Formats: sequence, C-alpha cells, structure tokens
Amino acid sequence: MEKANRRMSLTELKKFIKTHNLNKTYKPDLLLTQSKGNLIKGLIKHGFLEEPQEPQEPLMVKFKIENKNFHELVVYVKARDSTLFKRWFYIEPYGEQTFRFNMFYRTLENLYIIPQLEVNDVLTNESPSDIEEHIIESNKYVHKYDLCSIYKMWEETLQQIKQKLQNPIVSDIKVVKIQSEITAFLKTFPLITVSPYDYSPPKSELEKWKEVGLKSNYLLQQLIKLGGMKYPNLEPILDMVQDIHLPPHTDNDKEIAGIPSGLTNITQTTSINE
Repeated sequence: MEKANRRMSLTELKKFIKTHNLNKTYKPDLLLTQSKGNLIKGLIKHGFLEEPQEPQEPLMVKFKIENKNFHELVVYVKARDSTLFKRWFYIEPYGEQTFRFNMFYRTLENLYIIPQLEVNDVLTNESPSDIEEHIIESNKYVHKYDLCSIYKMWEETLQQIKQKLQNPIVSDIKVVKIQSEITAFLKTFPLITVSPYDYSPPKSELEKWKEVGLKSNYLLQQLIKLGGMKYPNLEPILDMVQDIHLPPHTDNDKEIAGIPSGLTNITQTTSINE
C-alpha cells in the first residue's frame, strides 16, 4: 500500500485517509476533523507515513590523471542518455591534470582518453567539442576509465590503513605512525595513469610521400657512398640521382622518415612540473 508523506497539504492528507478508509479503521487517531500535525502523528503511529529520505551530501572527489606518453591526450565524457562525446580537457605530453567529480552525480561515470592527433581538426588544430559515439569507441587507441571503480579502490586502501588502528595490541608509537600514514594518504588523489604505449600519429598524404621521398633518396645516396658509381651497370642510374633536388625539409622530417638527422640519438628529460 502506498504511504503519505509530510510534503502533502492538509487537503491531500485528508483525501489519502478517506481514500483508504483510514478515518473509519483507525479512530480516533485519524479523524478528518483533526489538524495536519495530529493527522501526521496518527499516520506515523499506524505506519502509513513515509519519512522523506535525507538528501545525500555531494561527495566531490578530486582525481588526478598522469600522462606517461610523448603525445598529447584529450579527455571526453558522455552522458548515459546521449550518443555524443563531449570534450573536457587536454593533458600535455608527460603532464598531469586534476579535476573534481561528484560521486553522487552518476550521469558521467566514465572518462574516454585518446591521443589528441587521432581526432585533431586540421583547420582549427583542436579536437572537436562533440564527437559521435561510434568514432570514439571504434578507435583502437581509446582508453576507458570507470571513475567509480577507481575511487572505490582508493577508498578501500584508505580503509585498510584505518583498519590497522583496530588492532588491540597496537602500541602508542604505532598508532601515531598509522595516523601519520592516514594523513599522508588523504593528501593523495584517486589516480589514473595512462601508461606508455605504442602510438603512431596519423599522417597526411603529403607526409606519407615526404617520408617515402626522403627515405628513397637517402638509400640511393648511400649506394653512391658505397662506391656504386664504380659499376658500369649502376653508374648511369646513380648519376641521375644527382639531378634530384629535394624540397625544403627539416630534421624532424628526417626523423619521422627514419633516416639520420640532427635529432638522432638526442635525448631530453622533461619534468612533469615544467
């Protein structure tokens, strides 16, 4: 049977009582001549009042994402009732980003993280603000993270630390250490780490042809350096190589093509905080 609640007006309460014949069954506690307060007392007494649930306090949790890759990442989210992914924010190469999420607001539980170049708009050099669901989910480089599960793991670790205090034989010194451990852990955040993985950025047709041209020319030049011009059968062909004039290109173009350049064997260490 349905129940009444405190939000009902006096008229609504009387209608509820009359509809269910409570004014005849539970005299004198539920008479239609009573005030709203007395009717509520009678309904509580006989189990016909549903107490409203106290609204849950928002639980704003701060998460952190670490990008352990050399390429920029972009984060998308999707509401359950939508087929569109919304762009949220970017994460720099070897960078990190923090964000807050209300754990009681369950319409955006998952994050979808993808290399920015996979969805880059060549005209704006930005990722689209909205992307259709099938485009994201069909991409082999997309990473999907369940925020609720990640927070639950963090919360369980915290409870495990707190559980140490329940040991009846723990010493006072140990209690202080455990409390310090709890304090230190509370300063951390549920963490999402995008570990290093093999990723080859998409190339335009021009970039593909540039790579083929640079690599082919490099191989022909190496044949000449190895004495290819000394062979009569090869000399006429290799002589024509000298007539090939490469368009302007950079060391980065050479590096992408996989041939020696000014960037070869150069390593660089970048701090997350830079």
